[in-house]
Amino acid sequence: MNYLSRAKDPAFWATVRESEVYRPLREKYLARWEEECENTPPIGIRFSDWKKFFVTGERIERNYFGARQQMMAAAFLSLIYPEEEKYLSRLEDQIYQITNEYTWAVPAHYRSVLEGTPPKRVIDLFCAETAFALSEIIELLGDRLHPFIVRRVKEELEERIVRAMDEVEAFGFESMSNNWSSVCAASVAAVYMLVFPDLFGKVKPRIDAAMALYLTGYHDDGVCLEGPGYWGYGFGFFTYYADMLYDYTGGKEDLFLLPKVRNIATFMQKTFLTGSTIVSFSDGGRTGSFNVGLLHYLKRRFPEDMILLSTEFKTGRDGCARFAPALREFIWFDEDMYMHPEEGSAEFEFLGEGAGWYIKRCPSYGFAAKGGHNREPHNHLDVGNFIFARDGEQLIVDLGPGAYTKQYFSAERYKTFQASAWAHSVPYFGEGTQKPGKEYASTPPVLEGCRLTMDISGAYGMEELKSLKRSFAMLPDGVRLTDSFDYVGTEVITERFITLTEPKVDNGSIDLGKCRMEYDPDAATPEIKTEELKNGSICYLIDFELKKGKDIFTILIK
Repeated sequence: MNYLSRAKDPAFWATVRESEVYRPLREKYLARWEEECENTPPIGIRFSDWKKFFVTGERIERNYFGARQQMMAAAFLSLIYPEEEKYLSRLEDQIYQITNEYTWAVPAHYRSVLEGTPPKRVIDLFCAETAFALSEIIELLGDRLHPFIVRRVKEELEERIVRAMDEVEAFGFESMSNNWSSVCAASVAAVYMLVFPDLFGKVKPRIDAAMALYLTGYHDDGVCLEGPGYWGYGFGFFTYYADMLYDYTGGKEDLFLLPKVRNIATFMQKTFLTGSTIVSFSDGGRTGSFNVGLLHYLKRRFPEDMILLSTEFKTGRDGCARFAPALREFIWFDEDMYMHPEEGSAEFEFLGEGAGWYIKRCPSYGFAAKGGHNREPHNHLDVGNFIFARDGEQLIVDLGPGAYTKQYFSAERYKTFQASAWAHSVPYFGEGTQKPGKEYASTPPVLEGCRLTMDISGAYGMEELKSLKRSFAMLPDGVRLTDSFDYVGTEVITERFITLTEPKVDNGSIDLGKCRMEYDPDAATPEIKTEELKNGSICYLIDFELKKGKDIFTILIK
């Protein structure tokens, strides 16, 4: 296919090899080779690791992804250094190991197999991504790989993808409006387009339906409720498919012309609060960056809307060894765009009315708050939660995801600290906190001038709580939060704030280093508690217990 024409050109890879601008990527994969391949044999899956998820709930997947790390490093180094036989030899060995795996699904996504579904009839995220990677690798390197290896890949793609799609009426991803529908559908489509193009017409209606469903997961405002990281994942794969489809149909089908896709494309750039610090609601990380190839591609598609932010090649380790975004970091990269970024720290304000997200960036600070409901994708009990950031750091924080375990994605999710209401900057009443469920929601946030207001009482499901109006006044040097309670219960009202900076309490103020919280000591008394997170870091919980008879709480953060 023409979309890979750049990657098929030996002159392009000679440029990658010789150009200074590509040096970070060269060094990344050379270092990966030294660390994970040079003195390590090809990786296979160990049963002892595989079964651990079902025993303890831990996701021990290092061998699964380690095999794909080796495959990815060997594939790129084979393209960059074609004369080095060791890279191609390792690529063949690792592909052989992967094609012989019992299943390409990871244990956490394996329930249907345990219930009797044949292992090669399961398409989860990573089965799909593995198939996508193998399809592109044999398209790029098939004439150099041993014919047996190419045949093994095609046999397994036919068995695990084509026959699976023929025999299974509908996979789980075909009923999901989150990253699963996009990632799996794009990956399956790539297998057909690249390896079985004559069969693509048969499966295309299912692919298009899954992509249409994926888009329904977004409101018209373009906010990704799963968080910015999942935007890069899900919308990234949507973009890969849209690009492949445009090429496959000779430009007759262009998914970027669909309504709201433009707003979705510009979501990520809205989430930067200060430096690389981003909005981390739901299971989003506290820092982030664009895949440089994806950014440059979207800038070409939406030149008037995308901000060409300064970004670097991803030189860190992608724990899931995703080949598709890694390849596009090479082939979609534009040196002129890279060398001439645009200013991305200008004052900015955004209210996503459908999602209930508000984001503000100004010279003094970055701020974000959310309404919404408590059954969102990757949901946390966080209606009314907010973030205050300054100088490249969240100070009042949203911790983001907890450890991905069996329990975290089960009915026990809200017993884990980071998904619970206890881990968010929202009030609680005695032991009463927010409840899970779509019906537990805020009113739509309203922005009037410099004040954002919402009623978050609906998130608690408490008859005694008649209203809880939370408002944020945006000031030049900070934010004033005011909570007004109509509460007829008897429990003590406590306002909680979450930070990773050790608080220093004085009379009427709390020092958090780069910001200060100012409060009325006659209205509430602060208490500092701690929580040790799974990564070993300490989270500080600042609890203000409202004095009896007080129904308004105000605090200035500046």
